[in-house]
Amino acid sequence: MDSRCRTAASAAAATLSSPTERGRALATVLGGLTVANALGVPLGTLIGQTAGWRGTFVFVAVLGVIALAGLSLTLGSMPSPGVASFAQRMAVARIPGVLSTLVATALAMAGVFVLFSYLAWFAGQTAGVSGSELTVLYLVAGLTAVLSNLAAGWLIDHMPATRVAAVGMAGLLVFTLVLAALGFAGTNVVVLCLVLGLWSLIGWLFNPAQQQRLLGASGPTGPIALSLNSSAIYAGQAVAGRVGAFAVAGGAGALAVVAAVAVALALLSLYVSIRRFASTPVPVETPVETVSR
Repeated sequence: MDSRCRTAASAAAATLSSPTERGRALATVLGGLTVANALGVPLGTLIGQTAGWRGTFVFVAVLGVIALAGLSLTLGSMPSPGVASFAQRMAVARIPGVLSTLVATALAMAGVFVLFSYLAWFAGQTAGVSGSELTVLYLVAGLTAVLSNLAAGWLIDHMPATRVAAVGMAGLLVFTLVLAALGFAGTNVVVLCLVLGLWSLIGWLFNPAQQQRLLGASGPTGPIALSLNSSAIYAGQAVAGRVGAFAVAGGAGALAVVAAVAVALALLSLYVSIRRFASTPVPVETPVETVSR
């Protein structure tokens, strides 16, 4: 259900916004995912500790009701041709550059979540972080991730999305390697917070840019491409959890190295997608007319 909602929201944002503002619209939608991942976990844990696990579910339900009311009052009706078939989705995936873009997103997400899924363990092993310090660490990662999404939206509207994606992934690789060095050598909580903040600040730039690139490649079938992008995101997260479970046996540094390898492969896939896009360009301004659910 979450994937369907986010895909529909991204498609609606792309449809309602002008081409010059589409980057910020997509980044706003993705900002919700970033906040959920970066701040939702510690917030839910805090509520659970003070009001019990049922309190966390009640809080989520209240947020859902507020969101539903807001959409009902502000969002007009949007026609939908229905659910895209498997064959239609595969046809979009075969558009030059789309599949390699999806692979790049999945690998970059895997690189992010190999570390983020085990952040508490990594911080404890690297800097002896625990308790309230861990909450601060999550807060730093969350706030910088939100800033990164806001910056990504502005950047995409003022420069090619490909450049934003490349800068984001390259920066993510650099700071993942720095975290790997800290994992091997050890550090203190202040340095770890600083590096983690920079890692998160630049590391989330690629996702809105990748969505913009998919819209540019797939034209009128853009919403279907966005639904495939959601699948790529969740595939990367799922692989990250499994791979990270094996990587922790090698220590904190090894965990970050595995994350860096995933990001390096994502950069390679991004390069392939750029080459494919160059051979069959499609204007980013192509209107989006369908909504895939």
